[in-house]
Amino acid sequence: MKSRLTRAVVITGVAVFGTAVAMAAPAGAAQPAVQACVGSTFSGAAASVRGVIPLGQLVKGFAQDPTTAHPGLGDGIQLLQAGQVPDEVVVNTCNG
Repeated sequence: MKSRLTRAVVITGVAVFGTAVAMAAPAGAAQPAVQACVGSTFSGAAASVRGVIPLGQLVKGFAQDPTTAHPGLGDGIQLLQAGQVPDEVVVNTCNG
């Protein structure tokens, strides 16, 4: 019985130590996105098409772009933040 308890304590200690070491290691990160560039891009787009195309239709078209690998708003936002959406598509403030 004492042997099992000792083994459980040692295993738990090793697991806790391993977790602490893993959490202390530096994490890799990508270049941070330009702050508020998505909002200012959509704001500019909405102002430029006011009365012509509703903003919802503009966002829907952006989200369902068939030229992306996985059409969806998330993928479009990622491309926008990375500066990969050309200004001909929308004046992209993330390009700066």
